[in-house]
Amino acid sequence: MALEIVENERAKNRDLPTVSVNGTLKRVLINGRAMEIMAERFGTEVSYVQLLRDPAIERCMWIRPSTAEERGARSLGSTKGSTKLVACAVVLRLIGYSEAKTASFPIVYDPQNAAFKIDMSEKEVKT
Repeated sequence: MALEIVENERAKNRDLPTVSVNGTLKRVLINGRAMEIMAERFGTEVSYVQLLRDPAIERCMWIRPSTAEERGARSLGSTKGSTKLVACAVVLRLIGYSEAKTASFPIVYDPQNAAFKIDMSEKEVKT
């Protein structure tokens, strides 16, 4: 008989760069892997971000690492571990995201906009 290790979904997907969008609290949680990738692209630890949108695209937003002095800079809050959070009530409203439950989505670098894209119209990632 061969035994198999059973891991929960969170353990399986912890290496995927994802964000969790909490529609009730109106915030985005950026997982540790996504924060590592942001730091690599930005060249330093990320403490501030800008939230961006394209008015022509619904349920999609971008996060760009920034400095505290840049226009629209938002400070990242801490959670346990390496996950960071950012409040985003206005941008969620503007992009038409009104889900109450927390859902996770992939975050990918968009070189054209020098920002990380979150497409919430795509299939949710199970974390």
